[in-house]
Amino acid sequence: ERDRQEKMNAIREKDRAAEIASQVVKHKHHFPKVHGCKLAKTDELLLGGDPRSYVYEAHCKECNLRFRNAFYSCEKCEYDICEECFSEKNMTAAEKKAEAARKAALEKQEREAALERRRLKEAREKERRKKWDPKSHFKPRIIDPPEKSTDPDGSKNKGFTVWCSDGYGYDGWHSYEGPPDKEFD
Repeated sequence: ERDRQEKMNAIREKDRAAEIASQVVKHKHHFPKVHGCKLAKTDELLLGGDPRSYVYEAHCKECNLRFRNAFYSCEKCEYDICEECFSEKNMTAAEKKAEAARKAALEKQEREAALERRRLKEAREKERRKKWDPKSHFKPRIIDPPEKSTDPDGSKNKGFTVWCSDGYGYDGWHSYEGPPDKEFD
């Protein structure tokens, strides 16, 4: 089994070497600012008989990002470059400076937009909390308990304050047995 695998690998390597050799003529674009060798448009190259852009996940040697379709490639050096890095490498110094300023402005704009979204979210939450009305959730005697219920000495025979909960209102989910049978002080 191992020998068969080794033979298959040797055949694949030989086929790939022949494929690379046949594609040398496609390496006709020379961009000295980008790469020392002539480059080929990636979408014109084959890998295993199929278009390289369909079967190969490229790795840009400039920005280290992985992507499906490199812009230019050098098969001899195994060099791929994405369109953005290619454009950047071919820029003049003034163009690079302008592009850096554009990117910085865009990043600043994105940060400011994120801060504004956060501020609006916090404002909505604060407004929601303000609108929460305890009167809609609690009975009046709980919001404003009688004086004898808040005074530790108010009920001489008990000596403590009893707080009660009326439980859940009828919401269709929790059990509801109606208002309490007994009033507590």
